[in-house]
Amino acid sequence: MQKYKLWLLFFFTIFSFTFAMIIWTIVKASQTPVHKDESFLQSYAEVDEGYNDMVISTKKFNDKYEVFIYVNDNKVPLSMDDIKISYRVFEKRTENKKLLQLGKNSLKVELKDKEGNIIQNPNINIRVIRAIDTYNDIDLTEFTLENGFYTANADIAIEGNWNITGFVEVDGLKGSLYIKTNTK
Repeated sequence: MQKYKLWLLFFFTIFSFTFAMIIWTIVKASQTPVHKDESFLQSYAEVDEGYNDMVISTKKFNDKYEVFIYVNDNKVPLSMDDIKISYRVFEKRTENKKLLQLGKNSLKVELKDKEGNIIQNPNINIRVIRAIDTYNDIDLTEFTLENGFYTANADIAIEGNWNITGFVEVDGLKGSLYIKTNTK
């Protein structure tokens, strides 16, 4: 066999292997499920476009109302501050760590005006989201008023990192919520 035929065979083998790997990558990538991020119950593009408005609206909402979220009796203020941290940083933080537990979880919203009066008929929409997929999302829209708290329950079936996101709306003014947490 002549030397140029060996080089031609070598080139053809490398080219075929590279082409086969490109095809394999495309096939595997097309089979991978894509999960649409819907933090704050909006698409990523809507959140990106209106983030500053959400921050301003939440500040105005907090100036007008006293709002606290109780996740299994752990008190958390209405805030979007957790959106700024990664899960690597979250692992070192402890204030919102392990708020959820496997099984039944209680979420309560305490909503009062600055004079201490309970707000009647607010629009509360909260979603408990697993951080890596959308298969286990839990939408909480039906809250009942019990002992001054708007209460709903969420059943967590899988361990891991979770986000609690959503909004509370009163008279057109909306306060947004974003809590990073995990299960016990």
